[in-house]
Amino acid sequence: MKKFMIICAVLLTATTTFAQKAKSANQKKDKSTTFITYTCPMHPEVKMKKAGKCPQCGMNLVASKKEEMKMKDAGYSCPMHTEVTSDTTGTCPKCGMNLTASKKEQMKMKEMNGYTCPMHPDEKSDKPGKCSKCGMTLTKKS
Repeated sequence: MKKFMIICAVLLTATTTFAQKAKSANQKKDKSTTFITYTCPMHPEVKMKKAGKCPQCGMNLVASKKEEMKMKDAGYSCPMHTEVTSDTTGTCPKCGMNLTASKKEQMKMKEMNGYTCPMHPDEKSDKPGKCSKCGMTLTKKS
């Protein structure tokens, strides 16, 4: 009986320890703020976290096309530091300003608000009213 209790205690401790490690690893992944890498148009091997000049030729560093696409798809960005982007609302880690929604994110929010017909989802309005096709009362989108 004593051996059984010891084995149970060891298994319980091991399970708890591994569960805590897995939980903390998942929490670290949730932080979605990213920084853009800038490169030189003439020297793609030169990569920096800040915009500036290429140390080899002196040309201005630019965000790579891949990074620019990420910026366009990002939900929120800092108005002062365009390289700071995030999938969620929050504040800029550099200056503390609130992140602003991208045009794509603003369209999503606009699409979510408003009223639609339960029978005809293509019938949309930003005000309550009746469906022009069937006369049903428009319901608020959620």
